Amino acid sequence: MGKRIVELDVTSGVLITKIIIAHMCGYLSLHFFLDDILFFCSPWLAFKAGMFFRMKDVWHKQIRRDVDRLVIPFFCFGLLGILLVDILYFSGAVNTLPSLKGNVKSLLECGTFPNSHHLWYLMTLFLAKTMMNVLQGKVNPYLIAITCFLLATLLTFSNCHLPLYVYNTLDAMFFFVFGYTMKDSQFEKGVARAALVVLIVIILLKPTRLDIFQNQLIYGWYPLWYPYSLAGIICINNLARWLYSKIEFPNFMKFIPNSFSYVGRNSMFFYAAQGVLLKSGLYLGRYMKITNNTIMVIFMLSFLIGSYILLDNLLNKFPRFRRFIIGK
Repeated sequence: MGKRIVELDVTSGVLITKIIIAHMCGYLSLHFFLDDILFFCSPWLAFKAGMFFRMKDVWHKQIRRDVDRLVIPFFCFGLLGILLVDILYFSGAVNTLPSLKGNVKSLLECGTFPNSHHLWYLMTLFLAKTMMNVLQGKVNPYLIAITCFLLATLLTFSNCHLPLYVYNTLDAMFFFVFGYTMKDSQFEKGVARAALVVLIVIILLKPTRLDIFQNQLIYGWYPLWYPYSLAGIICINNLARWLYSKIEFPNFMKFIPNSFSYVGRNSMFFYAAQGVLLKSGLYLGRYMKITNNTIMVIFMLSFLIGSYILLDNLLNKFPRFRRFIIGK
């Protein structure tokens, strides 16, 4: 797993793009149909992280690397989100300004900043990886996954009002463990077929979707979300590998997989920067008095593409700064 796997980068790019567009639609109060199809995006990211996890004797060194790659970007982009809201407030674009107490409360209760909720994943993955580093070699990985599943389910059904990152970390550890243990076996024919059967059966009987950040069931039955998402992850990874080996894009269309691959290789940048860019585009659109949803979607997509390209080129001119805030 040392070298990059192109089809994994492309899949990552597709799912990160879906997450960004879904968040954009959320801001615009629009339904995004891919939410019901690619319902396993966040679990897939944890599964992918598990695929690249390596057991190390000196676990505190890995934690220091995770601080660079996850915690520092978490705070950098969280503070940028706060700065953006301050600018919007003093320019009259927004009427309320989160207090220091409100920011701290959000961090303690939700594990993220009030105006950058999407960053929850970075802190959650850090907590999950830290727990795995501590437990490595001491507890059977599958026992960890089963314990996480049972705890999350029990706490949810008992309506315990715990900080959201407790549930998020349990969820992330579940999929992280399976990514670690199934990084190769997921591509075996028997495993792939079993995953497809599980996926189809749950779709027919009780499709389930969870807002993993808020640990809120959108529809279905909570315990089914775990096998449902795991089956979806295995199926899309096998589909991506099969498509990559079978489909050859003509030269004039190679920009499509290449673009998704670039997003996947730089997933931290695209994921973390979305909050600031989405809010900037949203308020710019409102300032321009765009009221038609179709026009607003086109405007937002154009704004995002242009902003990502400009910001990416700007950060490339300052590689040390980029490595600091992006984590690599």
